[in-house]
Amino acid sequence: MRANDIRRCNNFSHTPCGQAFLTVFTLAGYFTAAASVGENLAWGQGRLANARVTMANWLRSPGHRQVLLAPEWRDVGIGSVKAPALFGRANVTVWVAQFGRRPALSVLP
Repeated sequence: MRANDIRRCNNFSHTPCGQAFLTVFTLAGYFTAAASVGENLAWGQGRLANARVTMANWLRSPGHRQVLLAPEWRDVGIGSVKAPALFGRANVTVWVAQFGRRPALSVLP
């Protein structure tokens, strides 16, 4: 969802189209109780737009690496969207990686 919003609004941010950061996670069922979430964004064009380059760049960035390797994550979703033109560039791919941890469900006897 976030990648499509970035493309639709031409706004590369964790809050594209003025949407609150937590909206995507709330729609996915988080925050019915305590939860942790994180997100990495990237965009590239041409040969810099592939998954391997994107992951390598995230791993080289201390902040993105910290999010990627955080031990608390149980859930992950990775998506991409291609755009013929975005941010004044041609043939752009936007990447979004989202991470979460919902509280463990308790089982009633």
